[in-house]
Amino acid sequence: TQMVQAGNGACGVIVSFVQIGARLFSSGFGPIEKGHFEILTKAFIGLMGVLSFALSVIALSMTRTTLYARYVEAHSDDRSFYAVGDKRKDIAVQAKARALVKASCLAIRHVWPSFLAIAITFWTTLTLWPVIPGRACASPPYGKGTLQSWWFDIVILTFNTCDFIGKSLRGSLLWGASCLSPMCQLYLAIVRALVFLPLVLTASAPQLYDATCARWVVVASIAALGVSNGWLCTVAFMRAPRALPPNTPNLV
Repeated sequence: TQMVQAGNGACGVIVSFVQIGARLFSSGFGPIEKGHFEILTKAFIGLMGVLSFALSVIALSMTRTTLYARYVEAHSDDRSFYAVGDKRKDIAVQAKARALVKASCLAIRHVWPSFLAIAITFWTTLTLWPVIPGRACASPPYGKGTLQSWWFDIVILTFNTCDFIGKSLRGSLLWGASCLSPMCQLYLAIVRALVFLPLVLTASAPQLYDATCARWVVVASIAALGVSNGWLCTVAFMRAPRALPPNTPNLV
């Protein structure tokens, strides 16, 4: 789970560097014009389409390993399911549906704190990033506006990099997954929302103090927001299966 989350964070960093590299190649460090922005948007969409096609080809070319056949197919109920008659198939389908509902209710009873912790974590992140701090005034009235034109890219790169760092701290992630209960994760997600919501909003929309000071508050807040997002959601994903009691059926 930790490796999947770290890979997810790394993809965000790569996307940010691709965006910044394309902008530097087309416009340099100066403000970007509307025409260049439209060209970069089309190029980025085209690049994502090519990568999506390449990933589809790779996924279709994969073959199942012997481990899959040994541990998944060997314990599947499908072979006995297709060996019975039509009436027994209907009864089996209904039984499997009832078992699935029962297993889902049992799983929800144990993992709902982790589910809410992940939901609150993502809600806080997506509420505060990237539009609100990205549209904040980063240049003082007497400035030339170069920093303002790069501010959105800086905000996105800062969050993606720190999110990747939070998802890559293996030692602290293992500690959090083993020591923090689901309820503790839920409390941390709530405290995180109560801290970052006023901190980012007062520095962004509208700014309640000087723009020069507010820009550093925004950068520091987004960095902390990214690290906490990556760390807390990864801990919740790692810890959720362990919330189930021992000898829980595999269907759950």
